[in-house]
Amino acid sequence: MAKYVISGAGGFIGRNLCERLSKDHEVRMIPRDYLSNFYQLKGYLEHEQPDHIIHLASYGNHYHQTGLMQMYEVNVMYLLNFLLASESVKYSSFVNVGSSSEYGIKNTRMSELDSPDTDTFYGASKVAGTYLARAYATQHSKPICTVRPFSVYGQYDSPNHLIPAVIDSIVTGERFSLVTSPVHDFIHIDDFIDGLLLVSNNVDNFTDRVVNLGTGKQYTNQEIVDKLGIIADKTPCFDQIKSMRSYDSGCWVADNSRIVKLGWNQKYTIDRGLKDVFDKTTA
Repeated sequence: MAKYVISGAGGFIGRNLCERLSKDHEVRMIPRDYLSNFYQLKGYLEHEQPDHIIHLASYGNHYHQTGLMQMYEVNVMYLLNFLLASESVKYSSFVNVGSSSEYGIKNTRMSELDSPDTDTFYGASKVAGTYLARAYATQHSKPICTVRPFSVYGQYDSPNHLIPAVIDSIVTGERFSLVTSPVHDFIHIDDFIDGLLLVSNNVDNFTDRVVNLGTGKQYTNQEIVDKLGIIADKTPCFDQIKSMRSYDSGCWVADNSRIVKLGWNQKYTIDRGLKDVFDKTTA
């Protein structure tokens, strides 16, 4: 039994991760206010002495999270506090959770070897975190790496995200607004956690590096709506919006060869995953 310390445990991914880990391991969820207090965080980590650290706490990945100062405080300074406060802890792995937004707009599969090319404040803040984690791993010989999630979906997801919003519309009959053409690499939460823990347990393969966590397949928003309509046997009603956000794209898909070579495999096809979420949401 290993001990995991998790930041951001109250969020969508964190909640699912803690539920999974608590079945076989000790899990400690860091109070969010500790992340801004170096001495409090240092004392906490030295007391707990975790085997694994997973840093999920983030700000800016929801449409209403627009505060620039808060974005950099959470995504950069909280991570710096975490790295410094854990310096004396002999952990086996420290996984920083970044974002596929770090890549910016690409016209091919996004590879870990690509240079970050984001022009959003959120993406830039996550790039800063990734480079900070990499530098710290190199300078202090620590087992630290960053994973870049693509579009994770599943139980407990934010209601304003595409899949929960479509399911809610199907259930309530209320219309929603949709830009049909953007694409995403949707990865089911269970598949994502499988990959996250695989990296955590094999971090020596990736120290100071980045690992994509995506399926290698992409679907348009329209395709997701259509698939959920088939699952529910009910056509969702929406108002089509023509304009795309600056970071929406007609190509957003992971080159996931790194995690696949480690032994990860996708258990949830998009159809199986959407049905799983629909059934759990409407049960």
